[in-house]
Amino acid sequence: MAQQLESNNLEEAFDIIGQDLVKTLIKNLLNANKKATGQLIRSIDYKIIEKVNGLMIELRAANYLTNVDEGRKRGAKQPPTRALDKWISARGITMKDKKGKPISKESAKFLIARSIKRNGIRPTNVIKNTIDEVYNNKQKLIETAAIEDISDLIDKIIIK
Repeated sequence: MAQQLESNNLEEAFDIIGQDLVKTLIKNLLNANKKATGQLIRSIDYKIIEKVNGLMIELRAANYLTNVDEGRKRGAKQPPTRALDKWISARGITMKDKKGKPISKESAKFLIARSIKRNGIRPTNVIKNTIDEVYNNKQKLIETAAIEDISDLIDKIIIK
């Protein structure tokens, strides 16, 4: 009968890495000035998933993290103006026409959406940068945890 490898050390290591991913992603978003309402930052979390062939960390966040990460190409479809509502309020954006008169929030949302369509939004690459940073800092932790789990398994086999 085959011995099942318990991965207690790896699970603990993955939990530490998941916490570090969340903390580092938040730091990278703040450094990229990507906190307006705070909704994206509050949505960031992780889950450890047990697969047949090992463990996996699933990073979870509001679906627009992808847009923040990858940016938006010039000429892409204009974003819906309702998506800009909270962002405009949080940033305190007010706009004026050529005569210096304030324009309505609806007009400002349309102008910003049109500008996004025309000019796009630069990518931040925060996801890749975060994963690279955490992986480089935690690679030794993973290796040590895996060795400890294998050693524990060998000890169980020898004892039985």
